[in-house]
Amino acid sequence: MAHAPYEVEIGSFKRHDGSNISAVVHYVDGIFGRDRAAVKLRLADGTLIAESDRTTEEVVVRTNVNGFIAYRYESDAVPVATSVVKFHGDKLLVVGPTRRDAWVSPFIHTREYLGVYLTMLLILGALFVFWRLSTKIPRRGVMLAVRASLVTLIALGFLVLMFVIFASPISPLIFSLLAVVCFGAYQAALRCCFRREFNV
Repeated sequence: MAHAPYEVEIGSFKRHDGSNISAVVHYVDGIFGRDRAAVKLRLADGTLIAESDRTTEEVVVRTNVNGFIAYRYESDAVPVATSVVKFHGDKLLVVGPTRRDAWVSPFIHTREYLGVYLTMLLILGALFVFWRLSTKIPRRGVMLAVRASLVTLIALGFLVLMFVIFASPISPLIFSLLAVVCFGAYQAALRCCFRREFNV
């Protein structure tokens, strides 16, 4: 659905001359694709002093005491920055990606969307719990129909979850790695509880 341009505030900081600078990411409707975004910097009175190129690539901005660094990602699947822009004085300078940026940028991307990752992991965990419960339902009579209905709902929920993951800016690869880590922790906790219960 088409929408009006909007801005997301990044933060503010003091320039070397003492001026207060505010930074925003300005989004314009992409109509049939991803919204196009540009980073804009303004003085306290609203005067625009710098603006990055507009892009459909994912933009993640990290602020610091002297300004900010904007990481642009061509792909969410493997979130390695394809461009790194830094605010310096009155200008935006392309400063990367360097080899260090290539290693750091996936962690920056993950941190930016950590809340989304955790939400998706909780939903996946809930679907897993429901599936485990469904295996306890007897396979006879009316309960067989209840079990089949529950398994169908779980499968639909999983498909919707996968669609959301691929449609959102989070990385399916990183999500899969986090899911494997969580499942490994779950298995380790089960083994630990088993050993304690049976003194193994």
